[in-house]
Amino acid sequence: SEGAITPDVNGIYKFEVSDAAAKKHTITFTATTTEQSNNTGTASIDVTVEAGTPQNLKFDDKVLSSIVYGDSLALVVSSDQAAAKGDYTFNVTSGKATISNTNVLKPTAAGDVVVTVSRAADENYSFATVMKTIKVTPRPLKAEVAAFAPKTYDGNVTATVPDITLSADYKVIGSDAVSIATNNVSATYASKNVGTHAISLSALTLT
Repeated sequence: SEGAITPDVNGIYKFEVSDAAAKKHTITFTATTTEQSNNTGTASIDVTVEAGTPQNLKFDDKVLSSIVYGDSLALVVSSDQAAAKGDYTFNVTSGKATISNTNVLKPTAAGDVVVTVSRAADENYSFATVMKTIKVTPRPLKAEVAAFAPKTYDGNVTATVPDITLSADYKVIGSDAVSIATNNVSATYASKNVGTHAISLSALTLT
């Protein structure tokens, strides 16, 4: 920038550099005499602006590396420079999740979520950033199987599949629509002989 500089009470000219990038800057001074000749002179000086003191960010140990879909996670980050004043910014840079204005992570699907936290530079400390990958595992659900009806001996191990529903003990998250596909489920007795036998169900799938 340009501007006139006036001396202080001791006749010393001072020029303050602010908001300058961390690099070498050349400042040029032009002096004009008040004599009738109105002579001018130019001088330059190189000023190197150093970057602020580095700072390192770290997630709190309470910020887990894995949570279950449907759960939330408070994101807490600190700097190793207690005197730093820059604002923190929290972002999801990969995966499906949101972060509230109180820095709480809420996954919207299972899978890996990458969170990036940055802190702005201030007058003494440099910009810093830290990343963390949080694995969001599928939420467990439980099936409830109605009682099997008795069977008359027919020489095979096939059993009639009863009603199968999701247990109310396991919460489905939000407006997620989840049900058990039973059209291809089969049930099998441990023995074809007359008696009381264990019954096995084929694998259940969710829709």
